[in-house]
Amino acid sequence: MIKKRIIISSAAIYSLLALYVVFVYQPVPFSQQYTLAELFAHRANFVPFKSILEYIYMLFNDHINIAHAAKFFIGNIAILFPLGMCIAYFQKNRSIYKCLFIGLAVSIIMETMQILFRIGSFDIDCVILRTIGMILGGFATLFIYKLYSKFINKEMN
Repeated sequence: MIKKRIIISSAAIYSLLALYVVFVYQPVPFSQQYTLAELFAHRANFVPFKSILEYIYMLFNDHINIAHAAKFFIGNIAILFPLGMCIAYFQKNRSIYKCLFIGLAVSIIMETMQILFRIGSFDIDCVILRTIGMILGGFATLFIYKLYSKFINKEMN
């Protein structure tokens, strides 16, 4: 019971930190003079892999430094990684599909909230990277769980 409380407390603290990073840390404020339709038209990317390919292109052509590109890739993957671990941990059947669907939903909500509150933009590539982070977190939990199960079974024999 204590272990479950620690995990839930850690997940709550992580969630607050994730919200801080996405919505407060370095928001890109947009003028209130734009309508939401204009923001979606000019500050949204609905083309999968467009931003990812642009970052890769800029990185290889020295138009962007590696730290900025790493922040985009690693930051988006890492932000939902722990949540993926928690989702996989608390499932009885340990299915990765729940991580996929919850990761997709949470990512879309995060991106939509950024543009609705006018503190960022909507980018489908961020949704893709965050969902990948959620799935990787789920796989990490499944891997750890299998290793732990093998270790426990080996100790009992």
